[in-house]
Parts: sequence; C-alpha cells; structure tokens
Amino acid sequence: MNKQINLDKAGKIDHNIRNIPDVKKKPQKHRSLITVNGRDVLDDNWLSAHHIISIAGKNTSSASRLLRKRYGIGVVEWRLMGGLAREPDIAANQLSKYTLTDKGQVSRAIQSLEKKGLIERVPSRTKTNRKRVRLTEKGYEIFDAHLPCVVEREVVALEGMDEEEIAQFFATLKLISKNLDRYIDKISE
Repeated sequence: MNKQINLDKAGKIDHNIRNIPDVKKKPQKHRSLITVNGRDVLDDNWLSAHHIISIAGKNTSSASRLLRKRYGIGVVEWRLMGGLAREPDIAANQLSKYTLTDKGQVSRAIQSLEKKGLIERVPSRTKTNRKRVRLTEKGYEIFDAHLPCVVEREVVALEGMDEEEIAQFFATLKLISKNLDRYIDKISE
C-alpha cells in the first residue's frame, strides 16, 4: 500500500493518512490520449475542451471584428450590453455573475461604455451606496443594430443541423457544463 498525504482546505497537511492500493496494471487508455515518442499526449480531435475553446474563439474573433469596426466596442462590452438588454437596471456587482465575465473585465467595460455614452449608472432604489447600470438610448440603438449579426452568426454556426440535432447539441452542452460544475465542486472539497 502507498501512503497518501492529503491537504485540508487551508493547505495544511491532513494527518489522517489514507492507505491507497498499489496500482499494478496500467489503466485502460482514454480516447483523448495518443502516444508520441513513447509518451501519452492529448489528441485534440477527442478532447471536448479543445473543440469548445476553438468554437468560442472563432465566435469571439468574428464578433470582435464587426464590433470594433462598426461601433468601436469590444466583445466584453457587447456581452455586458446583452446582459443589460436582458436584465435592465441591474446592480453593477451582479453583472459579472449574470454575464459570466471576470469582475475586472466588467469594471473596465462599464467605464468604457459609460465614457461612450452607451450605459449610465443610477442610484439603487434600495441601497444608497450602490449603483445600478442600464443601457442608454444610444446603447439600445447599437444593441438593436448589432443583434441581427449575432443571429446570423448563430444560424451559420448551426447550419446543416435539423431542429432535433440542435436540441440534442444544446442538451449535450448543458450536460457537459453540469458535469464540470460537479467536478469543480469535487476538487474544491
């Protein structure tokens, strides 16, 4: 038996050492692994994260070109505008969670959008020290003008799939997300 030393949540040694069995036989190779020069490496063709990142990168790249060229805004700013169109008058500190965007990026994007006159901060109705954020009329004009481009890109991305395949695709993405949430919880214990 091998002895495994565990760390507690604070990073200190957990002295409840567990015995784990020796592994004599090599585990079965996973489809995402190939052997190169005698070493296991990842095969991007069978790695879900590779495909998801690749698709997200292509989507972001095409969106970024249009947004910068037409409106002088970036993808993060657009994401916030989309969030504000769906959830008008949201607290600035909630916008990060709502749009799945890093707090620092949200803060910089809010400043940029405010300077451009696309959003405005208004006092909270309930908390005097908090501000809420909302699109201005100019912000809605840009949102409305760019929305057809987003829909077109979505249509192109899903081209060749029927409604059933599209529904299955989104169900699969949701399952992957749920599985990764569970994994994150597990490794965070």
